[in-house]
Amino acid sequence: MPLPSPVEAPKAARVQDVPGGMVAILLEYVAETGVSQTAALRNTDISIERLAQPGAAVYHGDFVTLLNNCLRLTAQPALVLRYGQRVTLTALGVLGYALLCCGDLKQLLELLSRYHRLISPNCDISVAAEGDYVAMSVHGGLLGKNAGPMDCELFFAAANACLQHLFSEAQFKVKACFTYAAPAYARVYREIFGSDVVFDSDENKLLVSAELLSKPLHFGNPTMLKLYRHQCDELLAKIDHNAEYVRRVRRVLLATPGEFPPIEKVAAQLNLGVRTLRRRLNAESASYKSIVRQLRCELAETYLRSSPLSIFEIADMLGYQDVSNFRRAFIQWKGVSPAHYRKQNVPAAGRA
Repeated sequence: MPLPSPVEAPKAARVQDVPGGMVAILLEYVAETGVSQTAALRNTDISIERLAQPGAAVYHGDFVTLLNNCLRLTAQPALVLRYGQRVTLTALGVLGYALLCCGDLKQLLELLSRYHRLISPNCDISVAAEGDYVAMSVHGGLLGKNAGPMDCELFFAAANACLQHLFSEAQFKVKACFTYAAPAYARVYREIFGSDVVFDSDENKLLVSAELLSKPLHFGNPTMLKLYRHQCDELLAKIDHNAEYVRRVRRVLLATPGEFPPIEKVAAQLNLGVRTLRRRLNAESASYKSIVRQLRCELAETYLRSSPLSIFEIADMLGYQDVSNFRRAFIQWKGVSPAHYRKQNVPAAGRA
């Protein structure tokens, strides 16, 4: 497999974004089911033209919306698992190429532990020895702050597929553990990970044999690895400074609970012109509309999980005059209704 030179790799990819390669793979997959790109991309700011450019990336909130659109439109509960199987290392941009150039599995897992935040802003992955195994555990989610079923399905299916590519199937076996109950499509988990799948576990983790740690990888290239690691270091160094104006806009919105004013009012509070604010948000791969959408989604989840407020009251607090509009928006965000989300995430004894 030919590797791009370091200058061709997506060095300028924004660390708060999702690599465009992952988005392109998802669109290609759902297109095979008959879903149009227009329908899949509804309510996002993702540009097909931009995805075709080297180093393309999309705003994290738009990726989550896209994924939920695809789940709804395909009506395939196991879609995220199937999609994860198609994700390649090269789809991860610079980090993927760095992982591909590792000399052995031990080096690959060390890099993953160091640079995992380049996959997604909330991503939190740890690697630790467990007896005869090495465990990759997911703590922070790829799609949200906490690791839920979809986060685990996407990461573990992709990790399994990539490792299967690096090792022969005869050598490579995994044990997959999930903290949640077995879904109705549990057979797909066993189809992908094999028979050793555990649900209701104490941790979300993928275990591989420790014997494989020192086995050479086919594409190992120490010279290229050094160059790609340097690029990963540069991206990681920017992670706390890359979304300055996104953070400023969020602070303004959070300071006025229940209000989501027009961009003109927010720009004025930041002492900026509207065009200047739009330009600076665009430089961070964001838009005012996507920030409002993401913040509403986060607040809705928090209220549904942690408050006794009714769905009508939550809709009002989020600036929706019609509760039906809130329900439609929430289904677009999460793929389920607010009532169903609350039922899934709040124990019966804690519901209002």
